[in-house]
Amino acid sequence: PSASEIPYKAVVFINFAGGADSYNILVPHTCAQKDMYTEYAAVRAEVALLKNSLLPINASDQICEQFGIHPSLASVHELYN
Repeated sequence: PSASEIPYKAVVFINFAGGADSYNILVPHTCAQKDMYTEYAAVRAEVALLKNSLLPINASDQICEQFGIHPSLASVHELYN
C-alpha cells in the first residue's frame, strides 16, 4: 500500500507470553518443616528454577529458613543482604 496523508489513530496490542511472577522471583529454598522446593518444582514443572541457580537469602519466622531469589535479580539480593 502507498502512504497516505490522512491522519488516523491506531491501537496496537501486543500480548507477550511469560513474564515475571512471584513464584519465579522468590522461591522456597531450604525448609526444615517441609520440602517446599520439591513441591514448587513439581507444580512449576518446566518453568521451575533450578535450586542451585537461586540466590539464597535467610528468613526468620517463615516456613523456610532460606528462600531463593531469581538469578537475574542480583541487585535485589544485594539490597536484601
